[in-house]
Amino acid sequence: MEAQAFSGAAPAVTAARSNAPRAGRESVRGQIAKPMAPQSAATLRLSASSALSGRALRAHKKGKAAVSRTQPAPVTAQAQKPAVNVTTVEAKVSSKDVVAEYVTSRGGSRPLRRILVANNGMAAAKCIMSMRRWAYLTFGDSSYLRFVVMATPEDLNANAEFIRNADDFIEVPGGKNTNNYANVNLIVQTAIREGVDAVWPGWGHASENPKLPTALKEAGIQFIGPTASVMSVLGDKIAANILAQTAKVPSIPWSGDGLEADLTPEGTIPRDIFLKACVTSEEDAVTTAERVGYPIMIKASEGGGGKGIRMVKDPADLIQAYQQVLSELPGSPVFMMQLCSQARHLEVQIVGDEHGNAVAFNGRDCSTQRRFQKIFEEAPPTIADPVVFREMERSAQRLTQNIGYIGAGTVEYLYNAATKTYFFLELNPRLQVEHPVTEGITGVNLPSIQLQVAMGIPLNRIPDVRRFYGLDPDGDSKIDFMNDEYILPKKHVIAARITAENPDEGFKPTSGRIDRIRFQSSPSVWGYFSVGTNGAVHEYADSQFGHLFASGETREDARKALVLALKELLVRGEIRTAVEYLEQLLGTEAFVGNTIDTSWLDGIIAAKQLSGTTEPQLIVLSAALCRAHSIFKEEERWLQLALEKGQEPSLISLGKARATEVEVTYNNIKYVLNAKRLATDIVTITLGDKVVTSRLREQSDGTLLATFLGATHRLTAQEEPLGMRLELDGKVILIPTQFDPSELRSDVNGKVVRYLQQDGAQLEKGKPYIEVEAMKMVMPLLSTESGIIKHRVSPGGIIEAGELLASLTLKDPSRVKKITMFKEEDWRMMDEQPSEEELPAGGEAPVLEQFRSAMETVNLIMNGYDHPVEPTVQKLLKHLSDPALFEGYLAEAVMKTGDAMPEDLAKLIREGQIKTGQELQKAMVDSKEGPLANLLKKSDPILAPLEAVVDTFKEGRWGYSLLTFSEIITKFYDVEKNFAGKAFDAASKRVKSKAASVPEACNILLAHHALSRRTQMVESLLGQLSTLPQRCSVSEFTPYPREFPATLKKLNGLQGRNYGEIALMAANIREERKGRPFEQRLNEMRAALLGRVSLRRIWDGTDMGNDVDSLVTSPTLGVDLLPSLFDDKKPEISSRALEVFLRRVYRAHNIEELMIEEDEEEGEVGEGEKLLKV
Repeated sequence: MEAQAFSGAAPAVTAARSNAPRAGRESVRGQIAKPMAPQSAATLRLSASSALSGRALRAHKKGKAAVSRTQPAPVTAQAQKPAVNVTTVEAKVSSKDVVAEYVTSRGGSRPLRRILVANNGMAAAKCIMSMRRWAYLTFGDSSYLRFVVMATPEDLNANAEFIRNADDFIEVPGGKNTNNYANVNLIVQTAIREGVDAVWPGWGHASENPKLPTALKEAGIQFIGPTASVMSVLGDKIAANILAQTAKVPSIPWSGDGLEADLTPEGTIPRDIFLKACVTSEEDAVTTAERVGYPIMIKASEGGGGKGIRMVKDPADLIQAYQQVLSELPGSPVFMMQLCSQARHLEVQIVGDEHGNAVAFNGRDCSTQRRFQKIFEEAPPTIADPVVFREMERSAQRLTQNIGYIGAGTVEYLYNAATKTYFFLELNPRLQVEHPVTEGITGVNLPSIQLQVAMGIPLNRIPDVRRFYGLDPDGDSKIDFMNDEYILPKKHVIAARITAENPDEGFKPTSGRIDRIRFQSSPSVWGYFSVGTNGAVHEYADSQFGHLFASGETREDARKALVLALKELLVRGEIRTAVEYLEQLLGTEAFVGNTIDTSWLDGIIAAKQLSGTTEPQLIVLSAALCRAHSIFKEEERWLQLALEKGQEPSLISLGKARATEVEVTYNNIKYVLNAKRLATDIVTITLGDKVVTSRLREQSDGTLLATFLGATHRLTAQEEPLGMRLELDGKVILIPTQFDPSELRSDVNGKVVRYLQQDGAQLEKGKPYIEVEAMKMVMPLLSTESGIIKHRVSPGGIIEAGELLASLTLKDPSRVKKITMFKEEDWRMMDEQPSEEELPAGGEAPVLEQFRSAMETVNLIMNGYDHPVEPTVQKLLKHLSDPALFEGYLAEAVMKTGDAMPEDLAKLIREGQIKTGQELQKAMVDSKEGPLANLLKKSDPILAPLEAVVDTFKEGRWGYSLLTFSEIITKFYDVEKNFAGKAFDAASKRVKSKAASVPEACNILLAHHALSRRTQMVESLLGQLSTLPQRCSVSEFTPYPREFPATLKKLNGLQGRNYGEIALMAANIREERKGRPFEQRLNEMRAALLGRVSLRRIWDGTDMGNDVDSLVTSPTLGVDLLPSLFDDKKPEISSRALEVFLRRVYRAHNIEELMIEEDEEEGEVGEGEKLLKV
């Protein structure tokens, strides 16, 4: 992946815990490749090398096990650590424990060396990266920390970065997160079995489940986060709001208005008070909404990251939204609060320790949200009044201190910039994905601070915290976190989340393969990704797979840096991304002016303000070019595959490899276009009588550079179940597949949650009919037409994009929107195509350039491409016979020779006194300057260009023309010799065996497939031989160069009816050049017609016979002589001449009977003439 690289993988040998031996493990993982961390004893352990892909890791896992495969018993509340059951290798290492020394020196109480990362994706990748960095900077060796990760089959197959970067991975069940990363029992079992010191929960999954720290505490394993009781009370949004009200922090009107409570001895809100704030039924939801007022928010207290939250403006949508929240987070308490309009979403990043301290690391502005899912995050929150924001920080610190909060957390507020007032929103008892924004303005490493806090180190002894306050990082002085002022940020940071979502479909999540990610960090922008090249975003993953962070001295500097980074970011694969959309958002007036609020982005999406205005014809042409290019490549691939397997190539594939029909439907208009390949890199698209020619060049990453209509465009296309996903110059456009309007299909991968309309119900267009879960989000799908519904997939069923979910008996088929065919008069864009005959601004191109262009077209025709033959031949002859052709070759040679040419020779050329190759040779020999004659004898390379001109035109334009003819004819013969007289199957096998490679054999077959056009080319050239002497200003009796008759003889050797005419023409030309008198040839024809002599095959001299059939089929018969014998004095000669002529003309027909008689009654016959009746 061309992206920000993670820090180097830590060593593969893990220090054994002296107080907690590890349990038996299931299997071997990875390879040993790194030095052992200093420790009194160490367990040699096979680990996941970062050099291996996820698939390779899992394949390696199936190898020989080096450890036992004991399965531990299920963990209970009183579970004890199992005995050691693992093969170990003892190693003598230094007794110095630098981790323990560091912890002790900083006032901590527990060294943590081996960490289980109970998460995946972005969270796991960032944890390993940040903690390793801290270990290296602190100890000079990142191997003092060891990371074990959990890995589902989906993450392994997706080539997830966190698995590659971990020291060890444990394969866990796949599917939804309750099977793995949110499964508390599984996490605890894994932690015990792997002998870890601590568990890092990350964000999402089980990070806010109090059962996890409870179970880990009972197992003697440190949880890197708050205690269970605090997590329970503050992590629960309902309890947090009650506590905020109790602490007199302003709150928004909500379902628990006015409720206050003191914590119980167990650290929880009294249950009766808690339940009063909950919305427990649909009826309760209706009542609460009426009291609080619309618009209203419905929230699951355990939700987050856009999950388990819905906004409702209309009472009609209330019940459905309430049910969706319940579905996304089953079992979570639900509450409701009024939507605060024109508000900004501001956050304070807090960290508390077990010594009663709480620090606020400034804050973030996360107001750019879509469906309450953050899109951009920035810091510091410049919109807030500094005095008011400092009070927001202190409020967050007091709240966390009062309840003994330990670890990293985020206190969220709604802030009204106009009134400078704020309201408590919630407290997230975990680190958040946007925490690098805070790191960017404060210089702290938050995951490492989490780790040090979990080690028991006081906040004022942590180096990053002390630097934040401008103190000596190695000091131990106290810090009054409530009153001491930290160093204010000196720069601004803006972050963009990179997600697998489709902005054209309401940001629906997508999943699938990622072929390539290209991102280049710079001094002002960095980023990280959870997957790499040849990875994937699977259906159970979070939609976010990347995060970019841009910094600058001002907000505007950071914004511009982020725009540039998004322009350069490239993601290729099956997924959709919102990268282009984010780039447009950053350029809007509201974002630039910082006048946005939390509803701003949803308003833009609803109004489709950033939908783009690409010309429809440009989209259709681009889609047609991509489809045609794909078809041509695929057909050639099938041809090569057939040859490799020894099969007969398909004639259909041979045809479609050079010409095909493509259909494109866009904006409900169907276009049927004809695509033709004129060269390896040239394709024409024809629509009606309009033609567009494009030059295509495929890049190594699959991008097509297409030049047409005066511009070059970057195109990529991916065929998907719902249609083609076209990327045109960075803009993604869906070219839909046509479906029956009575079919309702899924546009996401996921699972059916429930029916919103039962079978037989009357469904209206635009109304939801089913709920599906895709990438942890529950969403309704809307009907595209009205009718009676019948479902095809049951609730719980797994679905893919394009799958049929339900069918409709249409309410009114006549009102269904129909696909219409294009109207040619509406296709104005093609009229801008420059005429092929238009000349460049500088006038007509030089003759040599035009000749080479004509030869290029000739060669393309001979390679099987479809170009007009006769115009090409006429252009070729025109340039061959032009004296300026020699002058062009001579000028080119002079330029190559340069100063090495003698001055007297150069003068002759400049004055135009050299017109032929012979004159050039003489002038070179006669040159008076220098030993030129001796140089010529030695074939000095300096004069090689001039010698080449002499050799080319040694027999003038006549000789060069026939040399050119010979090259073209030989090209024809070299292909057709493989097929003459053979069945196609046998010929194709011969081609495969004789060709140097399969692609070469494929090219021969494709050329042969265009035999008719290639034959036309050769016949046209042979037909022009009679005029060539006049064109070249030589006598018609000028002999051919000796190579040319040999070339004609090759044509005579081609057997089979496909080559009859061309062999005949070649034979006649050879006969004519023998110079026999006409009367002699006529007498020989009379003898042949009377059967006195037998015809012989020119190519092998064998007897062909002397009957009529032999005369009709003979390729060597002088057909031009037959009309001269129609009035021969001997009736048998005239009749036989007429019969042979007619049978040759109509040989494609089966002539059952042919009668020829003399007719003296009908018509007038002149003297010396007679009338024959057929």
